[in-house]
Amino acid sequence: MVLSEIEVIDLCKDKEPDEWIKEARKESHLLKMHYYGEGLSNYLTKIQGLENDAQINLRRKYAISNESIISSLLRAVDNAWSAKGGMININASDTVKEDLKEKIKESNNGQSLKYYLRHQWFDRFLTDPNGLLCLDSDMDGTLAKPVYKSIDDICKMKVKGTKPCYVVYEPHKIEQYAGRTECYRWVVDDANYYLVKGESDNCQIVEIRLNPFGVVPSIQNSPILNTLTRIKNSPIHKQLMLLDSYLIDNSVNNIYKKLHGFPVFWFYTGKCESCKGSGEINGKTCSSCNGTGQSMKRDVSDGIPLKTPVDSDSPTIAPNIAGYIQPALETWQEQRVEIKEMFDRIYFSHWGTTIEKADNETATGRFIDAQPVVNRLHQYSDIFEDVHKSVMELYTRFYYPNTQIDVTVSYGRRYLVETPDQIWKKYRESRKEGADNSSLDLLLSQFYESEFQTDEMMRDYHLKLIKVDPLVHFKVDEVLKMDINASLKNMKTYFQDWKNVTPIQQVIDQTTETLIDNLKQFSDEQIQSLEAGQGEGGISPIQGQEGVNSLA
Repeated sequence: MVLSEIEVIDLCKDKEPDEWIKEARKESHLLKMHYYGEGLSNYLTKIQGLENDAQINLRRKYAISNESIISSLLRAVDNAWSAKGGMININASDTVKEDLKEKIKESNNGQSLKYYLRHQWFDRFLTDPNGLLCLDSDMDGTLAKPVYKSIDDICKMKVKGTKPCYVVYEPHKIEQYAGRTECYRWVVDDANYYLVKGESDNCQIVEIRLNPFGVVPSIQNSPILNTLTRIKNSPIHKQLMLLDSYLIDNSVNNIYKKLHGFPVFWFYTGKCESCKGSGEINGKTCSSCNGTGQSMKRDVSDGIPLKTPVDSDSPTIAPNIAGYIQPALETWQEQRVEIKEMFDRIYFSHWGTTIEKADNETATGRFIDAQPVVNRLHQYSDIFEDVHKSVMELYTRFYYPNTQIDVTVSYGRRYLVETPDQIWKKYRESRKEGADNSSLDLLLSQFYESEFQTDEMMRDYHLKLIKVDPLVHFKVDEVLKMDINASLKNMKTYFQDWKNVTPIQQVIDQTTETLIDNLKQFSDEQIQSLEAGQGEGGISPIQGQEGVNSLA
């Protein structure tokens, strides 16, 4: 959309933000309060009839934000960023592809666009869904960098989908001279950047810069449209009321713990050792007992002398001369149970399932039902792909304005939402039930990806071995009973020996075809040695009939 200069002036005359922008700001402030703890103290209000001013101030002081709770809630989203597979296809020459890749890294401090989206944009997607992810060019028009524009910085905006048709920003500069204040604001459309001076009827365009992108170089942070309010929502919008409840309950529990969680020490008082019970020393109030004449503090070296009982009828005071009054823990414990149940409700409302706790504290819990999690992760991946594609298209518009470059972005969808033990169990059961090889290949690959998700080298090593191991889903004794050629049987028999003598890095670096040839050569040499009576180590095909699990 291209505005006329009159339309630009008319938009700037009204300094009030659009009504929908006011609502979007309220939503963003609430999200930031939960996500960052921003404005937490002001958000907590007095519980009428139950708190006085001193109590609410104390609760505000010790309140804990929901930042860690949201972090736990969204941890599974890491799967959408780290899932294997996917591709980014740029319909251009290899030279242009490499040049574009380097330019994007240059604009992101050496990081890829996906890294920027994961570590910077994603937070804004959660907390400012109606704000903008923009590309800003430098003054000489040689570099475009991604920048964030908060909805608080936007006064007016018309949006089609997630693409703005025009944007009117809030005043960005105020100059005072001769007692006068001047406001300057930018207006952006598909053709130009307009710098507008003044407010109300005194607006005038003082500078026009050509927009090198040919479109408003921005996209809204979220595509999730609220069909009632017509503003964009955060992916955690539907959890906001539950997060409110969690925040309040947790603040009440925390202050209860602070006020009533400490046992009260009691003891029978004795004479003050300093003043001998008089309360004074040389006519002045004793500083040790504050004039009470009683010992109010105990030292670890203090002793309390007791008279020795003379007979069985004499009273025995020890050890009941001091002790602790333990606070009632029932309320505190019940609050903790309620808070835990509230978190489970929040988790279920977002993911459609909850996490089953592991048998021990060091083990990782598992999703009770993984399918709803996978479904939700697909929704996240769809959004990530669209945002990535839109930003890539803006880059191509800027760096190659005279070339039509098509971009396709596809994120990996092999989400590791199950534990290695779960996947291994599924694999063994599927193998026992006679599942087809493609299904078994997938499960075995998922197992190694999950088992070594933090060890890329070992993951690649084991995934490569799946392709090299002959009939990988069968044991040696099972293969030897098959009606197949002897060479394949020998390769299966000696696979484990070959793996033991082949360096890990060699397996990773060489092609699958080369490794298979090496395995065949190794097994042939072992057979020749056995036939010549010179075999050292290894096992023969006959010995292999006892059964060797190549996956062990």
